[in-house]
Amino acid sequence: MGKNTFPFMYMIPKFHKQPVGARYIAVASSCTTSKLSSALSDLLSFVLMTLREEDSTRIARTGVRRYFVVDTYEEVTNFLSRWRRTTDSSKRTGLYTGDFSTMYTTLPHQDLFDRVENATHKAFEEGSRIIGMPFSATGLYWKRSSCFWKRYQGDTFKDNVISLSWNTLNSLIHFLVTNTYLKVGEHLYRQTVGVPMGTNAASALANLYCYSYEYEYILRVEIEKGRIYARNFHMTFRLIDDVLSVDNPLMAEALSKPYEEGGIYPSALMLNKTSVTESSVEFIGIHIEALENRFRLSVYDKRKSFPFHVRRYPLMSSLIPRSIPYGVFIGLLHRGYRICSGVNDFLS
Repeated sequence: MGKNTFPFMYMIPKFHKQPVGARYIAVASSCTTSKLSSALSDLLSFVLMTLREEDSTRIARTGVRRYFVVDTYEEVTNFLSRWRRTTDSSKRTGLYTGDFSTMYTTLPHQDLFDRVENATHKAFEEGSRIIGMPFSATGLYWKRSSCFWKRYQGDTFKDNVISLSWNTLNSLIHFLVTNTYLKVGEHLYRQTVGVPMGTNAASALANLYCYSYEYEYILRVEIEKGRIYARNFHMTFRLIDDVLSVDNPLMAEALSKPYEEGGIYPSALMLNKTSVTESSVEFIGIHIEALENRFRLSVYDKRKSFPFHVRRYPLMSSLIPRSIPYGVFIGLLHRGYRICSGVNDFLS
């Protein structure tokens, strides 16, 4: 390895927290695992997409949703803007939001490997069904950032094409996670717990880890208490470390204890409740207000909770290209259009 090729850390202050928190990011322009992490990010994102499609097929048949993962705020706004709440006020239990304060940094490696193996195994089973081949003959292919299922004909590692079996995929995940090194000043550290924020594959690994627990919990609930009980979790969304639950009277019980005692998530993950009331919450940049049978959606800017004034727009008189200020303004208009359910909220 050449000089200065190890990842290093920097910190982003979390000004909306009181006291001010810190988010540590690992970054490197180039290191020995950069290409592997980038390719695994694409491959595992495709695995998640396969699991989502398999879950959508099951929902149509059973009405039970086990896949909580969302990739963008538009998925949540599209769903909530069309959703009609029950007319029975006793069943409208309100809104819950929470976030994992230690999502990336406390993942136990062996548990992470076990859970990701379970999740990828489900995806390969679905992939084998899609292409009509046995599990052992099912391969995951990556070609110029595009992924697809295809008959497995051996492992291939080229600049533009990668083909993997289920075993090889998990071997690469194991190699990436166990060979994470960070340079802090003059010291070099190996990460033995968690995965670093900043590496390409981190979010996909965290999503698969949580998905495995969520899937298992809903499956257990469906078997032990029935589908009607399990359908209460239909309006649950998670974007990496942020969780939203809507009108679910069973969510508090599910989160009141760790997986080891019958809850959803393992004790290694600490989910903190962030909702102050059950009628109004903020979730991934959306302000959600529960009305009688609808939801009112508007833009929530986290910077408004900073204890100082934030200059939100670049000055036109500055030396930056003139397209940038216009791009910022147009981008925020599109964001408002995609989120707001009422014209007055959009205009404000």
